[in-house]
Amino acid sequence: MHNKEDFFSPEMVDERLDLSLLQRDTDIPERGVPAGDPDLLLISDLRYLYGAEGTENVRSLQRVWEHLKDQHAKKADSPAQPLPEVEVARERHLRLLKLADEDIGQEVKHRSKPMRGRGLAALAAVLFLVVMVGSLLTIVHLTRAVQADGNSSLATATSKAATAVQPTSIPGYLYAPPGSSIAVSPPSTDTFYGPVWSPNGQQLALSTQGKIWLWDVVSNHYRPLIDAQLAGNSVKALAWSPDGNYLAVGSNPIQIVNTVSGNVLSTYSADYPYSPVPGQMTLVTALGWSPDGSMLAVATQHTNAACYVFVWNMRTGTGINTFTQQGSARGISSVSWSGDNRYIASSDGQTVQAWDIRNPSNIIFKHAVDAATDVAWSPNPGLLAFVANKTTQIWNVWNTAPNSGPVSAYPAANGVLSWSPKGQYLATANGNTVVIFDAHSGAHIYTYTGDRHYVSALAWSPDGNSIVSGESGMSGPHFAHIWSA
Repeated sequence: MHNKEDFFSPEMVDERLDLSLLQRDTDIPERGVPAGDPDLLLISDLRYLYGAEGTENVRSLQRVWEHLKDQHAKKADSPAQPLPEVEVARERHLRLLKLADEDIGQEVKHRSKPMRGRGLAALAAVLFLVVMVGSLLTIVHLTRAVQADGNSSLATATSKAATAVQPTSIPGYLYAPPGSSIAVSPPSTDTFYGPVWSPNGQQLALSTQGKIWLWDVVSNHYRPLIDAQLAGNSVKALAWSPDGNYLAVGSNPIQIVNTVSGNVLSTYSADYPYSPVPGQMTLVTALGWSPDGSMLAVATQHTNAACYVFVWNMRTGTGINTFTQQGSARGISSVSWSGDNRYIASSDGQTVQAWDIRNPSNIIFKHAVDAATDVAWSPNPGLLAFVANKTTQIWNVWNTAPNSGPVSAYPAANGVLSWSPKGQYLATANGNTVVIFDAHSGAHIYTYTGDRHYVSALAWSPDGNSIVSGESGMSGPHFAHIWSA
């Protein structure tokens, strides 16, 4: 909350409201409100003035209503006019990272022009308050968490209705406060691998118990997409195509699945370009779809502990290049594409390397690590994040100065991480807690402690509203947990 002005004092509410009521003859194209629609403009003004702050002090809305009621009483003899229909968009705003002072300051603008139809202000305000109450009810429904019977498995949970769990709330919030539980998956006897968000942020793809599951976040509906077909074990790698139509499944062979019909459209050999060893299976340990959707990076581990990354041209179905990484008992745990589709970063638990897909021998960055770790390019060019020596580190891969260090670093032990959609923040994990940092300054932003067990996976939703964390219990069930961000 900013401290420059108290926007909720009676004097400030009256002043801002009077300023907003004084102008009605000027078009406001940036908000799509034409001149001559005083009711729509009033509603727009109220949202504009109190949108960010109103979520934290509902009493200000009551103050606005009382002020408008007084104005209406003075103009009781004004002729009534019909109100136009107002379409209210049903959106979730689950914000962990609040507006900075300068952002909030921009939310309040002074304008001056005479108005018409002031007598309708109170009616418009009533509509606005109804909208806000309706939004509150919508958010309550959207933020109900799901949990199944503790003795059931994910394999039997798809036919059962989800059990509603009221999230933790803070008085005065219209939207779910930071860290509120949105949904919890049914328990599983196996770890949840993935999980990966669909590009539109409405679904999660997860792998557990020998099946690939789609989880509709809005309806909390689960359905099995396909069997993993990996000798009874769970697939450990999934990747959603950038257009959201296809899911790459890291079975052997690799399957490209239509996420609507569940049909397998094509397959790719995990042994390419080598011949398989009879009786032994090559494992796919990581997948990554290029940002433009034209290529798929496939990390494999072979029986001789050799680790490779194959790059497939998804338009022609042919292999492009192969990158060989040092052998590791756990294989390549993570691959990530740079935003320009040219470089891939990969980690095998011993080293993190970034290399040019046009010439895999051209390694542009290399750093030793001591355990398996996620590796991820930032949405901001040139920044690479991974975990080494129990710290999450962000490196500028183009800084080749002697003895250069990371851009920022902070404690983290689990080896999992996820960037916020715009690259400003980074989520990482310590034990059963998730910590969010400012990616550039290293400043601590938030600590989430709602997970029950060790956090084995993290994924920030594309809209920035939520984070899913995989929980792996040493003994007992495993869960995937979605919480507000």
